[in-house]
Amino acid sequence: MTATIQHSMLGTVVSLALGLAAGGAGGADLFVAGTLGEVYFADPDVGEFELFGGICLAPIQSLAIDDASVFAGDLNGGILRLDIETGDFMEVYFVTGDATDLVVHDGDLLVSTSFGEIVRVETVGGAHIRTLASPITVQAMAIDGDDLYIAGTIGTVYKGNAITGDFQFFGGTCLAPVQALAIDQTSLYAGDETGAILRFDLATGDITDPVFFVGNGVTAIVMDGPDLLVSTFAGTIWRLDPGDGAVLDTMTSPIVVSAMELVPAAADLDGDGTVGIVDFLALLAVWGPCPGPPAGCPADLDGDGAVGVVDMLMLLADWG
Repeated sequence: MTATIQHSMLGTVVSLALGLAAGGAGGADLFVAGTLGEVYFADPDVGEFELFGGICLAPIQSLAIDDASVFAGDLNGGILRLDIETGDFMEVYFVTGDATDLVVHDGDLLVSTSFGEIVRVETVGGAHIRTLASPITVQAMAIDGDDLYIAGTIGTVYKGNAITGDFQFFGGTCLAPVQALAIDQTSLYAGDETGAILRFDLATGDITDPVFFVGNGVTAIVMDGPDLLVSTFAGTIWRLDPGDGAVLDTMTSPIVVSAMELVPAAADLDGDGTVGIVDFLALLAVWGPCPGPPAGCPADLDGDGAVGVVDMLMLLADWG
């Protein structure tokens, strides 16, 4: 039955899919926050920001996102949890000191502080699970599986295990304190207070050419498909080619950005930053009831426990 469905749909829908590739809308959302204690969002291809939610108790330094929530960490150590669909306030909890950066790992939130600690907390309720000791004052984190990368005031990057810590020197030295980290399949990018962006080989930690610069200091970096989105103290967000640092586009934020996070389209099943034929074929390959919970069935875009026509139409709506 599955093979029959796949074969019949492929002939009738692929032409529609290819047609949408030229003009379809993306489903990504770019979230930014900063000195005003509020969170804004926009389609990163358009850049027209709208208020999402807040207000935090102090300027926001960090953002993280899971399937249900947007987390905003502020200078007082407060972590605000907002509903990802509505922006409504859900709860607030605290760590000692400040929340310099946030990442999600295995369903928990990792919170770095300027005291050199990384606290694992539950995303609902904020209960502290354990604390990792950092060798540096942490200003930025990036996660890749269980590998946790950290950087901060001394301009070097360390790599450790997200569960146990065990941090070791990874690479450096940046020209100034590091404010932002981002990862793609092969590289780690570190942005510092001078506006320099260094690219490290993810396998070796070696700096790979070229080093490139944006105006003013870097405050946050996220990957948008193959591109880098880089925010600065001036409120400009730059879209850069990560290969040579060429400026592809810019957008202006309504606030001075200290934190930035991107939610990709749910239909980007292969995680390459584009919804295309590979994602479409991946959806067809699992057509029918999901074998497990929705978390184990990414192609179930509408969350009804099965992959079907509605999911296919949602994927096509995010094509591009």
